[in-house]
Amino acid sequence: WEALLAAGLTEGELAAKGVQRVHPAFRIVATAEPPAGEGEGEAAAAAAGWLSDELLPLFAWVSLSPPEEAELLQMLQMHTCPPKALPPLRALLRYRAAVLSASSAEPSLRGALLSQRQLLRAAQYLRRRPDDAAGALRRSTAAGLLTAPPAARE
Repeated sequence: WEALLAAGLTEGELAAKGVQRVHPAFRIVATAEPPAGEGEGEAAAAAAGWLSDELLPLFAWVSLSPPEEAELLQMLQMHTCPPKALPPLRALLRYRAAVLSASSAEPSLRGALLSQRQLLRAAQYLRRRPDDAAGALRRSTAAGLLTAPPAARE
């Protein structure tokens, strides 16, 4: 904004062009995975999604590793779960760890992997109904098991 004003444009001209001033501390945060597509050209860019080789240099990358089980438990406890809800949450985390380790050998199990969002839903459910651990387990695993092949459901 300041550079445009210094270049000789007035605030009225900028407003007429649809340019508006933003706060100097304004930042955009985007999350994405780098493209994993092979090959070059538009077909590879389309397969990789919106993040093309041309756009990659425009971003500052911060790699995030998946959270450890202790970090996940701490995140779930922040939902003010009663102490009675901790054993079912720990059981869900053990289930998640078992599926994660088994999915490296059997990729079809990835559909049964509990996401952080599913774990948060289970924690919210247990906050409202701390005595219904079976309901929380059923609710958090049902969707993932629907996508798993019949042999993997056992």
